Amino acid sequence: MAFSSFDDDGSASVGATPLAIVLEPSRDLAEQTYQCINDYKKYMPAPKIQSLLAVGGVDMGAQVYLFVSAGVFAYVRT
Repeated sequence: MAFSSFDDDGSASVGATPLAIVLEPSRDLAEQTYQCINDYKKYMPAPKIQSLLAVGGVDMGAQVYLFVSAGVFAYVRT
């Protein structure tokens, strides 16, 4: 099992494993959940939380690249 890690500045390490994967039944609910995560993370100075929204109808290649390279800690998808 892989665990997420943080750099010295509190940001996510590149390629870190997500701490939360949220699956929603519809695009609207996924977008609302993603927005809530973004609203809450404003009040958490450290560690810096990186989130990603992945929904159908959008190029999956770009979404997967961001997921792998950005050190995503909260992954919301349909």
